[in-house]
Amino acid sequence: MKPFKAKYFIIKLKQNKGLPYAYNVGAIVAVKLFPDTKYFLFVNDDVILSRNIIFALIEALKNSCGAVQPIIINLDGHKEVGFKISVTGYVKPIEYKEIHPLGSLVKVPVIAGATLMVAKEVFFSTGMFDGSMFWGYDDVDFCWRLHKHGYTTCITTKTNAIHYGSATWGKENPIKHFYGTSNHIYMFYKNHDFAKAILLTPLLMIEILRLLLWKLSRKDLKSVKTILLGIFNGVLKIPLALKSSRTLKHFRTPIAYFDLKVDLELILGRFYKIIFKGVK
Repeated sequence: MKPFKAKYFIIKLKQNKGLPYAYNVGAIVAVKLFPDTKYFLFVNDDVILSRNIIFALIEALKNSCGAVQPIIINLDGHKEVGFKISVTGYVKPIEYKEIHPLGSLVKVPVIAGATLMVAKEVFFSTGMFDGSMFWGYDDVDFCWRLHKHGYTTCITTKTNAIHYGSATWGKENPIKHFYGTSNHIYMFYKNHDFAKAILLTPLLMIEILRLLLWKLSRKDLKSVKTILLGIFNGVLKIPLALKSSRTLKHFRTPIAYFDLKVDLELILGRFYKIIFKGVK
């Protein structure tokens, strides 16, 4: 591969409207400056890319993937290779050992926005990232919509990126629970049709309540406060979510997209392994 020189521009926004909004602005400006742009690579500010990553990701997209991420290696050595998704939108990390035997390109339900490549046409045709979400679940929402439009999300094991993680806010900042809870509720009502959302609302509330009780048991009152505020803000955003859902009403999420075992594990907690021990 021949080395190439890349042009770059720094876009200064007047107001901090969050990561997904900034991702969208970058994509729009890139197309205006470089009309022949074919792909977008979205990267967090605390990620180090491997030398071959762009070529490996493009190769994956050419093999029928709607969007793709590399193996993302966290500082503790954990390899992030996508997520399973519950029927309520909660995600659970997929273990590297689960995908390792499956080859160099593996389809997974959700990939991380920390390092994600997507073709220009796919990005714009599916509605880009949701710029109203500020932080948290924006990548889950994007992947969910990709699947509703018939695209797949993939992991390529041919390349990797190192992710420092939470470099902006810190790992234990309770504000993340506010955005996470609020955006989760918003995403849930946005991507499910209205009847299904109403039917599944009790399950969503039970799962959020379990998180709240877990934080209470640890006497993490700051996180409890931000979760409660997140619930309140998420409920306020339901009308906006329903308005957005009407634009997606002609698209249906494949049934196989969701993993109900993730919901069961969230509800049952430590009893899940006891009850389903040995069940794959």
